[in-house]
Amino acid sequence: MENKGLIKRKQSKDNKKHIEIVLLDDAALIVDAGLNAQKQFAQNVLRGLTEEEKHVCMNVFDRICNNAEELLRGESK
Repeated sequence: MENKGLIKRKQSKDNKKHIEIVLLDDAALIVDAGLNAQKQFAQNVLRGLTEEEKHVCMNVFDRICNNAEELLRGESK
């Protein structure tokens, strides 16, 4: 992706081991396409649900994501 001009690496001045990945302008079309695909997927899987049911699904999914993040950080009990 770096060779294609989509990202660049930015090394921290304080910590040489810390490298930040920065999206460049040329990546915007790819990012937009990905976001649109996510929106379409959400619309497809939630089709026919009431607003209340959609809200419940989103809350459950948020909790699942939070649990996964905690596990990855080693914070799970």
